[in-house]
Amino acid sequence: MSLCEGQGSPVCASWLLTPGPHSRSSNEPQCLQFSKTEYPPVSATRDEINSVMDKYWDEVFEFTYPETVDFQDLPAGELACTARSTMVAEHGSQLTDLVASLQAMRVEPEHATMLSGSIAKVKGSLEGLKHWLEEQREMQLDEEKSRKQSVEC
Repeated sequence: MSLCEGQGSPVCASWLLTPGPHSRSSNEPQCLQFSKTEYPPVSATRDEINSVMDKYWDEVFEFTYPETVDFQDLPAGELACTARSTMVAEHGSQLTDLVASLQAMRVEPEHATMLSGSIAKVKGSLEGLKHWLEEQREMQLDEEKSRKQSVEC
């Protein structure tokens, strides 16, 4: 099932480029809105932490970075609604949800280090995705700038 309503519709995943919740207005129906899922605090056991981390490992091993991503609005970092851009946005959304579910867990002191390490690991993957996406955007901005300069010459 595709999250895109139609070709050319933007994928709102600017939260991958900047920290904080996505701030676009909700009156853009063609735009996919990924928001942080709120999880109620729960008392968690080692097995429950491992269960979330199993989902993380499944997500990480199933995801393959595409050659590049497509931007609807390159300067703003707004992803286009193409297969590869949607795949990246969905991966970021899954990682964000995993971080939120781990952060909602309350554990006994003996499991606090395990939980902190798990949160750091998933956040590290999300930061890596953000960094890769920003590199793609900068590379495409440079290519666009070079094309414009060659046309002017």
